[in-house]
Amino acid sequence: MITRHILANYVGQGAAALLALVFIPVYVSALGSEGYGLIGIYSALYAVLGIVDSSVQALLARSAAYQNAIGNTNPLTNRLRTFEVVLALIGMIVIGLLALAGQLGADALDARTLERQAIAFSLSAIGIVLALRLYEGLYRACLIGLEQQVLFNAIHVFNQTVRWGGAALIVTRVSPTVQAFFLWQVFSAMVSAGLLAMASYNKLEWLKGARIDWASLWSERRFLSGMLVISGVAVLLTQTDKLLLAKLLPLADYGNYALAATAAGALMLAVAPIADAYYPRLVQARAQSDDQMFAQVFHQGARWVTATVGTLALVGVVFADTILMAWARDAMLAKQVVPLFQVLLIGNLLNAFMWIPYRAQLAAGWTGLAARINVIALFILVPLIFVFVPHYGAVAAAWIWVALNGGYVVLGANLMFRKLLTDEKKGWYLRDLLMPLVAPLFWSLIFDAVGSFVKEGLLQLGGVFMAAVLGIVSSLWVVHRLGQKEPGE
Repeated sequence: MITRHILANYVGQGAAALLALVFIPVYVSALGSEGYGLIGIYSALYAVLGIVDSSVQALLARSAAYQNAIGNTNPLTNRLRTFEVVLALIGMIVIGLLALAGQLGADALDARTLERQAIAFSLSAIGIVLALRLYEGLYRACLIGLEQQVLFNAIHVFNQTVRWGGAALIVTRVSPTVQAFFLWQVFSAMVSAGLLAMASYNKLEWLKGARIDWASLWSERRFLSGMLVISGVAVLLTQTDKLLLAKLLPLADYGNYALAATAAGALMLAVAPIADAYYPRLVQARAQSDDQMFAQVFHQGARWVTATVGTLALVGVVFADTILMAWARDAMLAKQVVPLFQVLLIGNLLNAFMWIPYRAQLAAGWTGLAARINVIALFILVPLIFVFVPHYGAVAAAWIWVALNGGYVVLGANLMFRKLLTDEKKGWYLRDLLMPLVAPLFWSLIFDAVGSFVKEGLLQLGGVFMAAVLGIVSSLWVVHRLGQKEPGE
């Protein structure tokens, strides 16, 4: 079943990611670098709101997985209804703040072609979209925790088609303006939240008898407060570079960095399906006090991450020029973005390695370690950006991101293994991270060497595709062989 969930997540989230990536060049062409810079600001603000969003999702998904395991979802309906009220209050605050920012803060951006009115309108619309997307995350967590990945991903693909495909039609056929783009985002967010709500309600008997239960949230106050700290600092860690660069760089240059970050960020969409499939199983193993199963699920998930995400990252770094040329269809733009893209890919791969260990900590109800590490990292990150970015540009922020995630893999993981999965550290580093990467690296280097003699663009893309396919297949074979050597796998 878990393989089916992973495949469903890959089909759904992969299709959604592909839609977004395919249409980004359309937005850049229609709206210009400054227009895409506003889209980048929207993405950064959405990530900032993830302080609340990811905290709520972690708690609700954990609750759904636990209640599903014991066969009683009544407490889940009360918790869902309570969060709906909480998010309504937060959403109204977000809408109000961004409407105010739209009126007062439009002049703060260094825009040369966009009018102040267009920026103000866009910021106000962003507030509405963000409020609605909180509800998307809420119902997503509910469905994932109930192990309804197939249903969720079917809805997700439709919603993303409406969101990104519809926006492309709007800016190319109706109105090539940022106002039109963000109006469509408001509409698509309403559709998405509505469909996910109906699916969640249907699985929970339309929340029959549900009531607001503040006590249920209070009982989880330690977990939720820990998640808020983790999420808040993590968002600052991942978005500080973008928010600061929006002020430190001209908007056009910031647009290039946002484009590189978006392209490299696609890698993280490859790890989410795996983490979403394994998290409920980690919760169930922990709830049943089955340490052997907990370790087994941990290793399986970690190897899947390395086999898939690791392969894609290596292929992306080696074939960055070919990939970005085919994607952006603009030689000059690709040349500017390639160095940032490669460095950010390395940082994102290191970040991906920590997803399963982090989910294991959440399954165990342990939020303290991640919270402390993130706070320390934040105090290191911000001064580094102010020191190095003014002198070396955006690429300095990218290398700081690599160093930050390298610290997580080396130091953060070691601290985790002192308390949780105490006998699994060597296996994680050697068998879960290192060994599945050997074959993808081999295939990437082979096809890169062959590609140096090929000038035809389609043949070069064919080489990239073959390197990725052979790398994933051979790495998954290694993962399978490793799994056979462990009892119960």
